[in-house]
Amino acid sequence: CKAKDLMAEAEPEAEAAWRAELEAELQDSASDIETLRRKLAGHQLPSHLRALVWTTLLGVRGKPDIISSQKAIVAEHACALKDDCRRLVERFKPEDANAAELAEEMEIVLTFFCRARGVEYEPETGWAELLAPLMSISLSRSDRYNCFYSLMSKFALKNSTEKGVSFNVFRLLLLYHDPELCVFLDTKRILPQHYAQTWFRGIFVHTCGREVVLPLWDQYLQNSDPFLVFFLGLVMVVNARDLIFELGADTQQLIAVLRDMPKELSAEDVVDMCDLAHHYSATTPASIRTEHAADLFTHARRKGSSVAASSTSTSS
Repeated sequence: CKAKDLMAEAEPEAEAAWRAELEAELQDSASDIETLRRKLAGHQLPSHLRALVWTTLLGVRGKPDIISSQKAIVAEHACALKDDCRRLVERFKPEDANAAELAEEMEIVLTFFCRARGVEYEPETGWAELLAPLMSISLSRSDRYNCFYSLMSKFALKNSTEKGVSFNVFRLLLLYHDPELCVFLDTKRILPQHYAQTWFRGIFVHTCGREVVLPLWDQYLQNSDPFLVFFLGLVMVVNARDLIFELGADTQQLIAVLRDMPKELSAEDVVDMCDLAHHYSATTPASIRTEHAADLFTHARRKGSSVAASSTSTSS
């Protein structure tokens, strides 16, 4: 009993020592991302350090401020953008934050990003969903934009529509790791785009709450693997295989159940889910990544945009 008591007392002390080391690491200007990743491994990230950790992992600490001096006026007719920002802010804002002010900030960042790319905002891209978790942590507008730009450059799908290659890749992964389940879904004509579109486009922001998304993104950014979203999806589908076979007679119900599976996740599920995803990743042929990475994640930038050229430097 005494030994157990001593171990219980030692755990908080060890955790406190680790936090002190992590804070010192984050304050060290010479610190590098790989050292930080090693320091984070096996630990739960304290919420008050999330902003510093995320900006470091996304490589934007000390990057130039290119948004504060620019005018990013949100057009009055941009109803979809405004609606998405308000809806997502209500779900992801910190308790003490002003929802209206945070939604306006989100609108400005997205408007500036769209102008940099020379495109109109489209809800189906999931861009607002990818920005939403960044509204949950304390960041300057410049850091928030630079984080978002880096996130888009490294992790966002090139094509998040139902015609995107991401769903073919996911089916290929499912076929490799659970051929029986994949063939069963094929016979029911249930394709990944029928249920996983919102999973992949916003890295589960559409269906998961703030309490799940933030620790999930802690793991995601720490691993810096854009393919991880597919392996996380694979974990959910394979873990639900018994239910899938049971509901197989009712195709529409099965699609609805699959689509909403991330809603059942809790913060306590994140570590185990990521561990299983890493297992699938480690046992997947490297050729799947090399053959499809460029089609999935390499974003083509529009030419002739000076703002886009400036923005590119923030993600380097």
